[in-house]
Amino acid sequence: MSIRDWVAGKIKDDFDVEPRGELGLVVKREGRPNAHVYCADANEHVLYSAEEFERAILEFPELEFVVLIKRDADHEVYERAGKIGVAIHSFGELSQALSASNDISHWETRDQAYLRRRMSYARSVESFEIKGRSAYLISRRGMLSSLVVAFIEPYELTSDDIYGIAEDYRHLKLDAIVVTNPYARGFAPEPMAAARAMGIRLRTLNDFVSDLGSEQV
Repeated sequence: MSIRDWVAGKIKDDFDVEPRGELGLVVKREGRPNAHVYCADANEHVLYSAEEFERAILEFPELEFVVLIKRDADHEVYERAGKIGVAIHSFGELSQALSASNDISHWETRDQAYLRRRMSYARSVESFEIKGRSAYLISRRGMLSSLVVAFIEPYELTSDDIYGIAEDYRHLKLDAIVVTNPYARGFAPEPMAAARAMGIRLRTLNDFVSDLGSEQV
């Protein structure tokens, strides 16, 4: 059974589903526009690449949502998808989007939507653009510099964790690593020193948002 067959089988009780091309699906929803879904091949050992994403666009230009099963995507894919308005998520997120959103191309996870709301409340923030799996470019108003930030959930960090995050986002020059976990109150000296050595600030989300109007963020 292909990934597309599996996805179609999971949603066919709620929606009419029509295959399109090799890996695409048109999902017909009562009272909502048709949704155009692309089912990437499963491969938990290999990231979904920018080349695969570009092939998907050529094969299925209407695509709005790429569903990944037991797979994650390369950072470049998230950035490109953000620019052209295509959502890339798991099957669970697809199920929610199909039931709740007229436009699934802009579907965000609960965590992504929360981050975007927090940034929108900060008067100094002009735009918030995805640059990787959990990295964003935050453009700020006036003379304030833009920031490239990796947002992470774990708050019990080691120096190795910091080096690993920096390596994962080596194609970007991170300005900060921000921990979104609400239980984060501070950090041990070792990860703080590792971040400082690479010129990266390590912050909790609340502290980061509070200082967004300052160059000392």
